[in-house]
Amino acid sequence: MVIRPHRQEDMPVLLEIWLQASLHAYDELPAALWWPHQEAMRDRFLAGSEIWVLEQAGQIKGFAALQADELLALYVHPEFQGHGLGAAMLGQLKSGHPYLWLRVCSRNSDIIAFYRHHGFTSCGEQKDPLTGLPELLMECPPKLVATVCALA
Repeated sequence: MVIRPHRQEDMPVLLEIWLQASLHAYDELPAALWWPHQEAMRDRFLAGSEIWVLEQAGQIKGFAALQADELLALYVHPEFQGHGLGAAMLGQLKSGHPYLWLRVCSRNSDIIAFYRHHGFTSCGEQKDPLTGLPELLMECPPKLVATVCALA
């Protein structure tokens, strides 16, 4: 397994992983909701984001995007979920970012449990502008300095 910075030519695969993982995680939402947002996601990921790719046997299986201390994305293709790839990616990110925060759909109990297992705690709620669904703000680990949730 290799975790490396992304290359421009990786972007079509990353967007496909984002789409497949989103469809899998939010199967109660219509698929048509996600397709029009691929370009917006590409732009969001590229706008000053630090993007890491997880490769195994020459195949990209997941990726993560950060902007400062915010974890914008951590996606593993559904075919490869449950094999420790997300945990490996998160461990790599945490080694370079002692404080991370993120937003996650409140309905996605599996991913909330994943983040809690890896030291994240809930620290607020808001509504996702894309889906209109409630989302949790989570952070790991709280620093002794002001955190995102403490400032909200």
